[in-house]
Amino acid sequence: MKNSFIKIVSKLALLFVFSFSIAVAQDVAFFSKVKGSVKITDANGKEKKATSTTKLADGDKVSTGADGSATIMYYSGKEVVLAAKKYHTVKKKQEESSFLSGLYSTLSGLVWGQASDASMAGATRAWAGDANRMITATYPSETKILESEPVFKWADHRKVAGKNFVVTIKSEISDFKYEINVSGVNEVAYPKVAPKLKVEEKYIWTVKDAAGADVSPAVKFSLLDPGESENMNDDLKEVQKVCNNDITNPQWYLLTAALYRDYGLMRQAETAIQSLIQLKPDMAQARIMLATLYKETGRLEEAKLEEEAARKLSEGGAK
Repeated sequence: MKNSFIKIVSKLALLFVFSFSIAVAQDVAFFSKVKGSVKITDANGKEKKATSTTKLADGDKVSTGADGSATIMYYSGKEVVLAAKKYHTVKKKQEESSFLSGLYSTLSGLVWGQASDASMAGATRAWAGDANRMITATYPSETKILESEPVFKWADHRKVAGKNFVVTIKSEISDFKYEINVSGVNEVAYPKVAPKLKVEEKYIWTVKDAAGADVSPAVKFSLLDPGESENMNDDLKEVQKVCNNDITNPQWYLLTAALYRDYGLMRQAETAIQSLIQLKPDMAQARIMLATLYKETGRLEEAKLEEEAARKLSEGGAK
């Protein structure tokens, strides 16, 4: 009797998981551009109006009206352009590797403004809501870095900007502490004569107005481990194969942005997204991707600007 009950419970659990997986379809693409009358019919026959914020799942059928047009961007980088009175059925590649599936999941988070749990900002994201910061440490901020002598950068949001600053770098693990006095600029390179930064350490740093009490919120950074760097280079080669060695198309920038973000290299991810924006200046979701990255690294003022740019692009495309 006990065994029969266990079997019934197990079957019900499997049925629930199966039903849940069907109900929650994984998005595989999005609209990089949508204009006029465009509708979506999902795998169950339910129709809805397409917008720039609509996620596209496997089996969705996109159709354009007489005054409609749309550009669909798959997370793989494949692009489908639909003119008026055309349709396209969204299809997920069945042979996707776990490596690519992981990158697509990361991309989905970037495109839809979902902060990464794996990012260094995850544990300190609470302070990101502070809109009253006078000084912001912008780089390196909530990131891993490749360089052993980084250039520390900050933004002064006060009406009267400061002239003299003190950059303080500390370890979260040891008693390491190093200070740099700066005058007349908002950046400074880590001195070659200073103690070398170590891979095994986890650092925090702040910048303070030397003439007052205003100080930036502390932000974190660490050096990328050589083993991680080797793995990342191997992954970049895999991405290059997927892109057919063409590193000038949207697919390359989309996938490398996701890859760098997964490795915690926020600056490199930012560069990839900015290159995507140069290639696709009317792609609203690229702006959202950049805004997401800025939020994760505490650059709220820049995030707001990118969100506003995305809103204007979306409104313009909807006309």
